[in-house]
Amino acid sequence: MTARETDKTVKIPSAIDLHKRLVAEVKPLHPWYYESSKASPQQALAELRTAWDRCFKKVSGTA
Repeated sequence: MTARETDKTVKIPSAIDLHKRLVAEVKPLHPWYYESSKASPQQALAELRTAWDRCFKKVSGTA
C-alpha cells in the first residue's frame, strides 16, 4: 500500500492549491506573469495533477 492509502493525513494538493502556490511564489519575482493569460498555467497544473493521479494509480495497481 502507498503512504497515501495508509496515512489519510497525507494531503495531495489539488490543481487549485498548486496554482495558488505558483502565484504566491512567481508574482513577487516576475511581474510579467500577470501580463499574460492565467489560463495556460492553470491548464498545465491541472494536467500535471491528472498525470500524477494516473501515475500513482498505475503504481499501486501493480503492487
